[in-house]
This record gives sequence, C-alpha cells and structure tokens, in this order.
Amino acid sequence: MFGSIDANQKKKELEAKSAELQNSASNETSEISEDSKTNVEIKEVEKIVEKYGVLNVDTTNCLNKKDSNITYSKANFINQTNYGVSASLSGDYKTITVNVNLDTFKNVYGNVTNATGTKNETHTFNKKVETMCIGGFGQSVQGETIFCIMEDGTVEYLNLNNAAKNNNFADFKQVSGVSNIIAIQTVNVRATVDSNGGPGWVTSIAFNKGGNFYDLGNILDDVM
Repeated sequence: MFGSIDANQKKKELEAKSAELQNSASNETSEISEDSKTNVEIKEVEKIVEKYGVLNVDTTNCLNKKDSNITYSKANFINQTNYGVSASLSGDYKTITVNVNLDTFKNVYGNVTNATGTKNETHTFNKKVETMCIGGFGQSVQGETIFCIMEDGTVEYLNLNNAAKNNNFADFKQVSGVSNIIAIQTVNVRATVDSNGGPGWVTSIAFNKGGNFYDLGNILDDVM
C-alpha cells in the first residue's frame, strides 16, 4: 500500500520533471531558431549590399542609351526647393496618398493650374510598393516625377507638372520596358560633343538586379 503510493508519487514527480525539461528544450529551440532566423536575415542583407550596394553609373552600363556621345555621372547637387508635395503609403503598401499645397506648388511650377488650397488624392496599386522617391529630368523643375518601385521590380510614375495641369495627382502609370528594378537615382548627363563638353542636364536612371540601368528620360517622353 505505502509502496504503491510512493511509486505513484515518484511517477508524478518524473512526469513533472519530464514536462519541465521538454518546456525548457522547447524554449531553447525557439531561441536558437529565432537567432538562426536573424542571422539568415543579416546574411541576406549583407548579400544584397555586397551585390547591389555599389551602383555604377558608368555609361557602358546603360541599357537604352540613344546617343554614343552621352556620358552619365553621379549627381553633385541637392535640391532643397519646397514643392509643397508629400506622399505616404498605406499600411499594406498598396495605396499611395499624394498631398499637395497648391499655393506653394505654384510658387515653384508657375500657374500650371487654377486650383488653390490643398489637395489630397489616393491611388491604389494591385501590388505592393517596395520604395518610392522623386526623380528629375531635363533642366527645369517641370521634370520632377514621383517613382514607385513595385514588389515585382516594375516601376510606376507620376509627373508632378502634368498632374497639376490635369488636376489629377492620382494618375500613376507604369514605365514600359523595364524589369527587376531595385533602385532609382537622379544623375548628371552630358553630351561630349567637343573637348569642352556639351550641354548638361539631369535624368533619372533605374538600376536592375544585374547592376545595369535604364535612362528613364529615354522612355518617358511626357516628363520633359
């Protein structure tokens, strides 16, 4: 009788100890798994930086150069003009809201629209936006364009000058003929027509995963 009670008690103690060890092992496994996941993520970031971190604007990397006399170089300016324009993404990264103070906007762009006050417009894409930026074209502010790099490597754009003229800051369009885009930069362009160099302007270029780039000014004929 007493032996049976001791045995049952011992069994309960062993079961409790076993459960405790299992919980401990489970926690340790979970911690290791999270650490491993973090390490994998860090390594992936390192790979991306190693592979894409240095984006070379060398002319030979341009996939759609129209003129053999054209050279590209990194932009050596920062444009601090207040356009009165801002943009934000929704929590699911599929909807962009463009906010415009039209009075400030017209101080920069001129009277491209009769509208006044503020304007807030939204556009919903059928895929997520990875990143967005503003790029420039030509020699004037009229080329300023919002770009959205999408999760599938395509690019959507909205030229601000045209948006104001059409009174539509939600009319995003897809850039045709580009794929696997990972970054967009505004760069200097010069036509080397003589020893002194030719006229200069700016353009926005879109880098793909292979490190080559497209001159978006050669594709978007409505942004200049």
